[in-house]
Amino acid sequence: PLGPASRQALGDALKAAASHREGIAYWGALREALREEQRRGAAADLFFTAGGGAAAAGSPPGAGHGAGLRVLEVFEVERKDLRRELSQQWVTPYMPLDKEMSWRWLDSTGARHPHLFKGMAREEAAKQKEPPCGLDSALFKPRGEWAIDQGAGTDPDGWRYGLSWHSSTWEAQPGLFNGIRRRRWTRTFS
Repeated sequence: PLGPASRQALGDALKAAASHREGIAYWGALREALREEQRRGAAADLFFTAGGGAAAAGSPPGAGHGAGLRVLEVFEVERKDLRRELSQQWVTPYMPLDKEMSWRWLDSTGARHPHLFKGMAREEAAKQKEPPCGLDSALFKPRGEWAIDQGAGTDPDGWRYGLSWHSSTWEAQPGLFNGIRRRRWTRTFS
């Protein structure tokens, strides 16, 4: 999502293009605003949002939260069990191409989460009911329990359904071709 400065620059450029007799717009201000937002985003840890609680979906990192807090984000993924005819059961991904997903607990890119507890085997991680992830206990302490992101785009248990991890759309209810589902967990640390 675009930040306020980028939205303003985009709006200004589109207005300029609409009013220019040849439809020409200057995009330099938008380019600079996007670069600044990227610099700020790169400075933040890829897997965390600074804040006092879970960031709302789509909110910028650190929006409306206190300093010194980190929110660890973990995605849980399951695959529809196609090994049994007419099965409506969801299980930890098991197909040969599900290499990273077979860990069950992933980061936002679909890779095994980098903060899984050290030394944990894939089979052990896949059996866990809550994310087996944490931050360095010498530096960070949990401020609450794990929370599942639930809202308008999820089913009552927080699941979203799609064809693959990189699906462009995720539905709140499973469809005929939805082979995987995922849900977002967060936990605040200080």
